[in-house]
Amino acid sequence: MTNYNFELDLTTDNSLSIIVKYFLKENAKILEFGPANGRLTKYLKKNMDCDVDIIEIDEIAGKEASQYARRALIGPKYGDIDNELWAEELNGEKYDYIIFADVLEHLKNPEKTLQLAEKFLKSNGALCFSIPNLAHNSVIIELFNNNFKYTEIGLLDKTHISFFAYNSIQDMVNKTNLEIVEERAVYGKVGDIEIRNYYDEIPYEVGEALKNRDYSEVYQYVFKLK
Repeated sequence: MTNYNFELDLTTDNSLSIIVKYFLKENAKILEFGPANGRLTKYLKKNMDCDVDIIEIDEIAGKEASQYARRALIGPKYGDIDNELWAEELNGEKYDYIIFADVLEHLKNPEKTLQLAEKFLKSNGALCFSIPNLAHNSVIIELFNNNFKYTEIGLLDKTHISFFAYNSIQDMVNKTNLEIVEERAVYGKVGDIEIRNYYDEIPYEVGEALKNRDYSEVYQYVFKLK
């Protein structure tokens, strides 16, 4: 998980800054899935006085994050979100917030994970998640030109195994007992993200149609569910 050892950036609109600024309150009890090295965990503990439990499969990253956590389930056994042993370990816990920041796309069955995670919310709690938009115009331009290449990070991160567009996210949420109470987005223009292509690589008429699509340059969706 060393690809995700970044500094926390609260000066621009990104998935973590949106969750922090718009979705969370101080002095909360939080369950954070996939914290990597703990950039968000550290901020929640030190700046927002939150108690944070973490679940992280990468032992090295998880140990770094655990210094800011109340409780840490790390490593391939209890830190593997897909195997659900974390749920047994956390039995009886209830949280004000549960966070999946750029995590669901790495899971084999994100829908089932959400259904399980919601059981750990307090009655007035909220589940927050961010997820990349596979239907970004940059991806469509690649496919139009018969190209598809995974990248180190970003929309086509080589570790992504689940992919979503706006409607499929809605379908996933509808299979839980939660509903979306707030949604925001991170935007990235064609040519400005890690997929380096441009509208002039496709016919003009196709480019104009793509530009007029809903959510065409949404890079990540960010949702708050209750």
